[in-house]
Amino acid sequence: MADVRLVQLSKSYGQQSILRTIDLHIQDGEFMVFVGPSGCGKSTLLRMIAGLEDITEGELQIGGQRANDLPPAKRGLAMVFQSYALYPHMTVFDNMAFGLSLSKMPKATIKETVNKAAQALQITHLLERKPRDLSGGQRQRVAIGRAIVRQPQLFLFDEPLSNLDASLRVQMRIELSKLHKQLKSTMIYVTHDQVEAMTLGQRIAVFHGGIIEQVGTPLELYEHPANLFVAGFLGSPKMNFLNATVVSSDAQELRVQLADGHQLRLAICAPELAPSSPVTIGVRAEHLLLAAGADEENSFPAQIHLIEHLGDASIAYLQVAGATEMLAARLAAGQNRIQTGQTEYFRFAAEHAYAFDVTGKALPRLSASNR
Repeated sequence: MADVRLVQLSKSYGQQSILRTIDLHIQDGEFMVFVGPSGCGKSTLLRMIAGLEDITEGELQIGGQRANDLPPAKRGLAMVFQSYALYPHMTVFDNMAFGLSLSKMPKATIKETVNKAAQALQITHLLERKPRDLSGGQRQRVAIGRAIVRQPQLFLFDEPLSNLDASLRVQMRIELSKLHKQLKSTMIYVTHDQVEAMTLGQRIAVFHGGIIEQVGTPLELYEHPANLFVAGFLGSPKMNFLNATVVSSDAQELRVQLADGHQLRLAICAPELAPSSPVTIGVRAEHLLLAAGADEENSFPAQIHLIEHLGDASIAYLQVAGATEMLAARLAAGQNRIQTGQTEYFRFAAEHAYAFDVTGKALPRLSASNR
């Protein structure tokens, strides 16, 4: 068993609080991703699990055993860092075998274990090379292989792909996903890259300001964000936000007005909102569509500031009244009638809208069956 339980875990440096009352259960064999902006506490928490940082308050359990005071070597885990930390004078084989040699494992067993890990990572042909002769992706595979040979209960990854270029990151994400399925080990992965989080994690914990904002599967977090921060952090492009005021609200519908007077109808259940209450409206880029004209429901004018052509689609960046930042609309290829500088009407369906109250909390959305 290698499940991990964090019970009311906190971390402080003197009077400065880094993490506050973290409660989380990571299941045995799960791939859990910690994601959040720099300085949110995710790497500190990983180091607390590894035993590299002391726990200020709360309890850490690994495999049902209290681990607060266990030395790192006794926790049954292996950690892969952002820097490869390979010994430059050793071959790939010796780098991977080093920890096993220290534990006095028989040479024949070491060779078998290293070769098995190298096969899984497709680096068998590199075993006699030195780190200086390897690419960044190959070095990262060696660092992961060094962790695999220890056969730990738990793998910890601290932004392991940050030093790789974009194409290598995609390749290594695929390799890590395959590796998890093959080893069936518990893995905790820290990243600030929401694309890595969405593509790798079976579940994601979103960190912000030393707390966990929301935990769920990638699809749950994308489709049902708990608050403004999660909604704006996950997704590429990120969710669009518009400031608005309530016109009317009941259990079936929320009507709001934008800064320029245009009114929108949303499938949001918020009968407690009084008229003139401020709300934030959210809509994903793929749900923001070109309107046929000003008469279409939920349409509003936007000035096109920039168009990014991606081949199969285009991203149009829009200046809209009531928006503090430009909005992004993902348009299918062929919708090339729009040009930079033009003002066009855009729309979205009522059921694709999100709404957040003044505290940033998401308001309940209605499914088609509930309307």
